[in-house]
Amino acid sequence: GFPDVATYALLVMPFDPEVLWAGTEIGLFISDDGGESWSRAGPGLPAVAIWQMRIVDDQVVLATHGRGVWTATLPELAGYTPPLVTRAPRLNEAAQTPMGGIALNVSLRAAYDSLAVLLDDIPILRIDGPLTPRDTSLATPSPVAEAGEVAVAVAAYRDGRGYRSASEVLTVFPPPPAQTVYTNNFSVAVDDFFGEGFTVRFNAGFPGNAIHSEHPYPHQRELIYQLRLPIRVASSNATVRYNDVAIVEPSRPGSVFGENNFFDYVVAEGSTDGITWQPLADGYDARTNDAWLAAYQDGRAGNASMFAEHTLDLLDTFAPGTVIFLRFRLFADTDRNAWGWAIDDLAVQTDQATAAEDEAALPTRYALGANYPNPFNRATTIPFMMPRAGPVTITAYDLQGRRVARVLEGMMPAGAHTVRWDAGSLASGVYILRLETAAAPLSRTLTLVK
Repeated sequence: GFPDVATYALLVMPFDPEVLWAGTEIGLFISDDGGESWSRAGPGLPAVAIWQMRIVDDQVVLATHGRGVWTATLPELAGYTPPLVTRAPRLNEAAQTPMGGIALNVSLRAAYDSLAVLLDDIPILRIDGPLTPRDTSLATPSPVAEAGEVAVAVAAYRDGRGYRSASEVLTVFPPPPAQTVYTNNFSVAVDDFFGEGFTVRFNAGFPGNAIHSEHPYPHQRELIYQLRLPIRVASSNATVRYNDVAIVEPSRPGSVFGENNFFDYVVAEGSTDGITWQPLADGYDARTNDAWLAAYQDGRAGNASMFAEHTLDLLDTFAPGTVIFLRFRLFADTDRNAWGWAIDDLAVQTDQATAAEDEAALPTRYALGANYPNPFNRATTIPFMMPRAGPVTITAYDLQGRRVARVLEGMMPAGAHTVRWDAGSLASGVYILRLETAAAPLSRTLTLVK
């Protein structure tokens, strides 16, 4: 007897757990036998969506969609007192910080004696109370030691009993050293960025690789591409430069970034904790550039002739010495969409006032780091470091010395980098990676398990 409709609210009556009230999108349905059979509530209550139901004294209070608030008095509820319930904390958001720890935003929904942060059910941070109900931010003190996925949760304790939040799964990685200078013309596909909705690839109308969003970009989505390497903000000339083409739905004339009538937009952002992101400058859309607006109105794709240069000052947002993550974000509302966004020739703080700052931020030697995960199934990420710009070749060999894959080949800027290797076509086994640069070659073994 239960209708095939959405259910928004459910009450189990405290005087008899076999009595169930279900608020649906077409009205109230009641069961007296624990859900075995159902019937619509008697006359009087309209057949309207019921969003919430609460027991208050001897009444059930029902909130409907557009038809007011209704009450039903039940003699069986006379003298009923709701039990005192300690609510579990809520994990609102978690992210890896630029320094490698885990940042969390947590709602404390009751008074607790203590609180613990759990990674894969292992407590890594404990905060002693008493703790009062509030929203708060937490951060683990130690950087992530291994790459992979971890389940993050918080557990609160009161009177010897634990109350645990739901878990959030994060993809984490050991933090590379913070860079002062970073450049990338994306001619070589490395794994310095990660996210959804963007890839580094060749696209018609452009002379080489660049960061491209999906073309066209989807409705009602946020496309995000984050630089994996943390950036240390310099004391001067802390600029972020890039060229881009942003053919996204334009807002109404006179609208301002941050308002509801500023429709789709693109924006470059920075964060000190991976959770709270601040725009380096106001977001913008196709109205920013005449060529972009004309392409949007004509339904045309972007091309390299439409590139516009942007120069953003990190010191307008962050203090010198702050370590931050950088990302690009495309926001799309539910209405129109368009071709999308392309980004090229990224240069972060390349005009430092003193060479000493640059030298301190760069690796001091060539290095081939341990790939992660290892052993791996199909794909793995390989970190490597360059104290100066130059040619790089990374090659994979089997144990008989036969070359099985050219993982990377090209010119690379100085700094810490990662490259992703997809070995799905190879058989399980042990392979040898060889990094060739201006220095002596470096090698490392890795294991593929299918």
